[in-house]
Amino acid sequence: MGVRMNNLKNIRSLLVGLGLTELESQIYLYIYSNGPSSAKNISVALKTLTPAVYRSANRLVARGILSRIGERPQIFQVLGGVASLKLMIERERSYKLDLLDSLEKIMAGIDRGGNTQTLVELISGKEKIYKKSAKLIRKAVKEVFIVSIGESLPTYLMKADKDAVDRGVDVRFIAHKHDTSNELALRALKLNGIKVRHYPDWGFHLVLIDSNVMFLGVNNPNNKKERVSMFVQNTALTEAMRDYFLKTWQLAYAV
Repeated sequence: MGVRMNNLKNIRSLLVGLGLTELESQIYLYIYSNGPSSAKNISVALKTLTPAVYRSANRLVARGILSRIGERPQIFQVLGGVASLKLMIERERSYKLDLLDSLEKIMAGIDRGGNTQTLVELISGKEKIYKKSAKLIRKAVKEVFIVSIGESLPTYLMKADKDAVDRGVDVRFIAHKHDTSNELALRALKLNGIKVRHYPDWGFHLVLIDSNVMFLGVNNPNNKKERVSMFVQNTALTEAMRDYFLKTWQLAYAV
């Protein structure tokens, strides 16, 4: 029994090393060891909340290492074992190489500074950033792509997003967080016609408007309410970050 427990811990550690979260690795290993299971049965065995199991299991489905069968209840099963894990790694490695290509484009845009009109402005304070974003979103004609933690938005910024949707602008939002603390905030975005997906990450905020202007912001790690953002008007840089957004959108999970 001790040997089996040690093996399970080693496998779980390896799964985390491959990029799964602790809960995702526990879910994967439970299904691998016990066969197809419902989220409720998994949550009882792992002593965690059923909604958390659903979200994590669905992320593993999106990554191609679990499959989902049935409706009520949904049953999750391992898809392809080690072979599917290899495919997942290959897909995500390709994604990272694509990000590297985007980085090269950004650096090339900087190097071409003399040939590309560039405007850079540093904005401090969340409220100032929100107001500047809303002002530019009201002028958007084609697309608005946003990456953020997934927090509640002030009414005027939500209205700017909704008005853009009503004008036919493609408004998409990638939330770094998706749990009970921001479920209502993400639901509000969807109710206003904004396309929402979740991709687990942290540490930055990105707004892209019409492949022309962008905001790239970070929080103060000691005070998350403090935010500094860099407003950039540069087509080459914005298009490179647009490539990053669209690649991340393909990997993100439905909300």
